[in-house]
Amino acid sequence: MTLAHPLRLDGFHITLVETASGLRPGGNPVDVRGPAAQVARRLEILPALKAAATRATTFAFVDKRCRIVTERRGFSNTGSDDIEIPRGDLARVLREPL
Repeated sequence: MTLAHPLRLDGFHITLVETASGLRPGGNPVDVRGPAAQVARRLEILPALKAAATRATTFAFVDKRCRIVTERRGFSNTGSDDIEIPRGDLARVLREPL
């Protein structure tokens, strides 16, 4: 789907074929930073990625009884182009303009 964007912007008509009945929601978060953020900016999807980004700033590690063992501070999605976005939301953003 990422390749479809620049092709579409260059005037190509794109047809994507998927074996699943629709986009699959969920999945592990994906970090979009550095070169990936530059690509997102060129594809003009960076604002949509930021809007769908996770808002987690702290991560808690718990034991088998769900007691917090330690906490670590993560990165914030505000004020930079470093984004953490759920995989399903990334797929949705990439597909929307097609």
